[in-house]
Amino acid sequence: MKTGETHINIHENHRRGISSTLAVLDRALCDFKRWAEGKNTRSSLYREQNRLTLSQRKKILETASEIQSEIKEIRDRLELHDHVLEVERAIIVKCEILQDDLEDLRGDHLNRYGEPDPGLTRFLDPRVQTIIQRLRELSRIAGTKTANADETGEQAEPHR
Repeated sequence: MKTGETHINIHENHRRGISSTLAVLDRALCDFKRWAEGKNTRSSLYREQNRLTLSQRKKILETASEIQSEIKEIRDRLELHDHVLEVERAIIVKCEILQDDLEDLRGDHLNRYGEPDPGLTRFLDPRVQTIIQRLRELSRIAGTKTANADETGEQAEPHR
């Protein structure tokens, strides 16, 4: 706490609510900054189209950084807890959700949209099964504990 600042009494429920909201904002700002830096995702069926001008990119980077500075000040003053996304756990959870979604692409589930052409189910079903198997493999890989923490290549950050 800076000199002259008074202590702020904060209930733990308020602390959690404020922290959660600001963590969502902070995560969104990370995306905005990534896009402003020209880092866009492009894949087989998904792509991010970025028509931001250089001037817009610069202003977005500046403004997002200013907002993150405000968030940091609030975090420090209210002693908020960091929200940590454990990437390996996120991969596992997303894979499980996506497997359920993919099951809906099988021929017997496509009936809800009307009777699918048999050629569609012959084509799609084995490919969906292959994708589900590969998602299970991704989940297994992410769930495998590393023998040595140094293998991650990431420095451990202190928990708040």
